[in-house]
Amino acid sequence: DAALEAGLLGVAPALWEAWVLRKPLDDVKPSDVATIIEAAAFFGVKSDDLLRPAMDYLDDRVDEVGEQSAINVVYAMCLTGAISTHGRLLLYLFRKIGAGTAWEKHKVRVFQLWLAQQLQFPWLDAKLRRRCVEGGLRAYVLHRRGFGCPFPDNAREVAAELTELGIPCRLFVPVPDTPYEVDVVVGDRKDALLISSEVSRNTMQPVGGTLLEMQHLKARGWRCVVVPRRLWMSLESAPQGSRKQYLEGLLSAFKLPSGQ
Repeated sequence: DAALEAGLLGVAPALWEAWVLRKPLDDVKPSDVATIIEAAAFFGVKSDDLLRPAMDYLDDRVDEVGEQSAINVVYAMCLTGAISTHGRLLLYLFRKIGAGTAWEKHKVRVFQLWLAQQLQFPWLDAKLRRRCVEGGLRAYVLHRRGFGCPFPDNAREVAAELTELGIPCRLFVPVPDTPYEVDVVVGDRKDALLISSEVSRNTMQPVGGTLLEMQHLKARGWRCVVVPRRLWMSLESAPQGSRKQYLEGLLSAFKLPSGQ
């Protein structure tokens, strides 16, 4: 992450200068800027020093942004909070989604953008086209293996280990006014464990759609910690008690009251 952030910060001065001078960057297309923004947001790298000049640069050249880049930038705006600072850009880009056929290669992400609109910016005077919502919904359900918890067997395993540790928990708790279901709720507060396969390969940190879901849950008072599914499954063959030790380490992030 540090290397990625350092590289992104190296681009920011050039974007800022181009925006101030109202002059396009040589050999740099808006689609290139969109790709940089999306990459940073996907891995959870939040840098205002990069984000603002990049968004300002695209705001000046929104007519040059294609549908694919529009999907990437809106996705990044949802993850970084730029929807509150660049509302006009959000509106123009959102209207481009579904205007062509690029969305068909990114149906899950497009549906996530529809969810984000309902939860983050319902005030936007634009709607996704019906074919995008319906096609995206089908892809989203297949991607998550249904409407609820995508890995119910693993969630039950986590709950069983917590029960043996004497920690109360609940499974598959719906979150009101959202399409989400918390895999495992720890204790009687809004402390959630989410089993996810969408994590960084090297750091096991949540990325992409998992980050977006966590952001939506956080806005509703939930504290979320991710259990990487691949790591959890690998602990099955580890020495006895490894899963319990792993969960105890994760639960320290919640700072549970004594007795839990």
